[in-house]
This record gives sequence, structure tokens and C-alpha cells, in this order.
Amino acid sequence: MRPLEKHDVDVVCVYCPDTKACYYVDPKTFARSVTLRVTPTRNRQERYILLANAFRRVPDSSCRDR
Repeated sequence: MRPLEKHDVDVVCVYCPDTKACYYVDPKTFARSVTLRVTPTRNRQERYILLANAFRRVPDSSCRDR
């Protein structure tokens, strides 16, 4: 694992072969790492959970002019 230079990247696109979908993450909004869930939790926990479907679109902040 190697840290990402956040100021060099606008958005990270991650392809998940299980869902056959791309997920877009703005690295500046997270500290060191991010974990996306593709299925809801069994105990219906919502706090501190990042559902992958919320990351299906490119974040607006990454589309601004430099």
C-alpha cells in the first residue's frame, strides 16, 4: 500500500467486479482510507456506514475548474 497524493487527484474511480459498477470517491473528503459497503448491514446499522450506491456519481467538487 502506498499513500495517495490527494492534491494531485480530483477523484478516484473504483470498479467492483461483483456489482459490475464504478464508484467515485473524492480522496480529499477522507483521512487515510475508505470502505464502501455494497450490501446493507444485517443489524440495520446506518451510522458510520458508507453504502456504495451513494458513490455512483462523480462528486460535484471534483468537476470545478482549477
